[in-house]
Amino acid sequence: MRRVTTIGFVFALALVASVGFAQDDAELEAAIDAVAAKYMEGWNSRDASVCASAYTADAVIVDLFGETYEGRATIEESIAATFETYGETTIDIVRTSLHKVSDNVVVSDGTWEVKGSTTEGVPTEGFYTIIATNTGGEWLISTGQSKVAPPVSSE
Repeated sequence: MRRVTTIGFVFALALVASVGFAQDDAELEAAIDAVAAKYMEGWNSRDASVCASAYTADAVIVDLFGETYEGRATIEESIAATFETYGETTIDIVRTSLHKVSDNVVVSDGTWEVKGSTTEGVPTEGFYTIIATNTGGEWLISTGQSKVAPPVSSE
């Protein structure tokens, strides 16, 4: 009987631990999705400072054209310039994966789509990879890269 109780206790402990991990994962996913939501809110309201508030002060990003921007202020300037290129558009960001590197670092991949663009020749959809860090209880993007799919060959 003691063995059955011990096995039951170990099973219950494992179940509680797995529920705790699942809850932690859900909270982490929600926190990272909130960063994307902040960026989308800024884009959709044409407020580059709101978009830039999703980044750490010393963030480094590479845009879809291969240009590198360092620091939140420079990133904000690049976002404001991007608004000029994309006109009155909206953006939709969808996280497709999340990998926890440590308690304070995650890597996330996803897709982005700009809707309503009338500008010829600018990409309107692609994908991204970010590294987000948790400093002082707030998740922010510390580095990231936006990409577009390579052209499909007609051969």
